[in-house]
Amino acid sequence: MRTPKAQLITLFSCMFWAVPLVAQNMEKALKEGEVVWYTPTAIEDSQKMIQAFEKKHPGIKIRLFRNRETALLPRILSEKQSGRPIVDVTSLRGIGYYQLWKRNLIQPFVSPESAAYPKGFKDPKGYWTDLYDTYYVWSHNTVLMKNPPRSHEDLVQPRYRGKIGMDTDEVEWYAGLMEYWGKERTVRFLKNLAAQQIRYRDGHTLIAQLMAAGEFEITLAFSERIDKMKKEGAPVDWIPTYDPIIVSIHPIAIATDAPHPEAAKVFVNFALSKEGQATVRDSGRISARSDWPAASPSTAKLKLHPVQPEAASDYETLLKEWRAIFK
Repeated sequence: MRTPKAQLITLFSCMFWAVPLVAQNMEKALKEGEVVWYTPTAIEDSQKMIQAFEKKHPGIKIRLFRNRETALLPRILSEKQSGRPIVDVTSLRGIGYYQLWKRNLIQPFVSPESAAYPKGFKDPKGYWTDLYDTYYVWSHNTVLMKNPPRSHEDLVQPRYRGKIGMDTDEVEWYAGLMEYWGKERTVRFLKNLAAQQIRYRDGHTLIAQLMAAGEFEITLAFSERIDKMKKEGAPVDWIPTYDPIIVSIHPIAIATDAPHPEAAKVFVNFALSKEGQATVRDSGRISARSDWPAASPSTAKLKLHPVQPEAASDYETLLKEWRAIFK
């Protein structure tokens, strides 16, 4: 057994070597000088993160490539096949991230900042941590519907028939419900929901706008969109009592063949830090860090379930099942 004196010597030795190691890694990052970031996040929101990062680390520049996830995935795969990888960091949705991970296109990296993220919002093996969240929330027109349904059981009651609008394909939400409830209960609920004479439209933004305009009274929307519309004066609100509220995560991860691996680590650490996450919150998005105070007592009690990337591993089968239920 080591004496207290020996333990102190060991501790100081570790500290002595850790400082040069951190400095050495930063020196490598500065030599690399840039990070190439692929993301579907809106340009104005991405730029807030970039500006804050480059102000803190002026020796490292971020090259942003922003596009739809359906365009980013084939681009990354094409670059890999050509033998000329470009991307360093990705921040796709969980479903998109999984398509990269299963092809061995993501390397593990445990950021020290990941300790501030709860279970379900980071990979236990260190391949990703959640950059920001999107909540799937049942929302209503506050003028047309004074007493909205407060649970999934209420939602399928006959009095709400013909009053519900939804996107045509909610596969990620479907996958999240199956993770939380199991397939039997989920399918039973969805069949009851499909019998409610749903009004289908393409796109969550459009659906929220149509609900606000009174085309239907309740819809499954993204909380950030509803919050923004509410601040702008639209008669909309979302209902916090559903169990669960499905969460779409956006894993930030480093590419296996990242041309700038050390600079990529510096960027990921910053993006997940309180300073980086402040830019996420300033954009109206949701941070998964557990050391933020709750926005209100009601949000502190939300029954959240983050959809894990592997939940939608067989996306095509899930899509077929969804369309068979809501045909």
